[in-house]
Amino acid sequence: MLIEQLGAWGDFIGGIAVVAGLVFVGIQLLGANRETRAATIQSSLQMQMFVDAELAKYPGTWQKVISDIPIEDQVELRQAIILFNLTMTLQANRYHQFHAGYLDKYSWEASQTVMNKSLSKEIFSHWRQSPGAANHSKEFLTLVDDIANQNG
Repeated sequence: MLIEQLGAWGDFIGGIAVVAGLVFVGIQLLGANRETRAATIQSSLQMQMFVDAELAKYPGTWQKVISDIPIEDQVELRQAIILFNLTMTLQANRYHQFHAGYLDKYSWEASQTVMNKSLSKEIFSHWRQSPGAANHSKEFLTLVDDIANQNG
């Protein structure tokens, strides 16, 4: 009888150890998720600062883009398309991070607000036909086209 009781206690203690181990792993995963999300947010902010710095290098061209002032010079049009592509690359990054679960809903909704404004600009049609647009994922381009069609 003593061996059976010791065996039962061993099973009980082993079960508690398994549950404790699972709780520990769960806590570790939560911490890793928080760290990954924080790194994603930091990366997104760094990319935003990079894009802003690049846009600041071409203030005249970018002002025309955001104000829908016609661009007639081909060199400036190419610059405008490249600058617009930078902003769309930032939005694509946020789109993919959100759908992977690393970017919070609030940040993604803010990005969508920016995209709604951006896709109503004249430069959008030039960008959409450019090689830069073709480098984006099919899913992102579908979203972009849907938003542009809604803006009409």
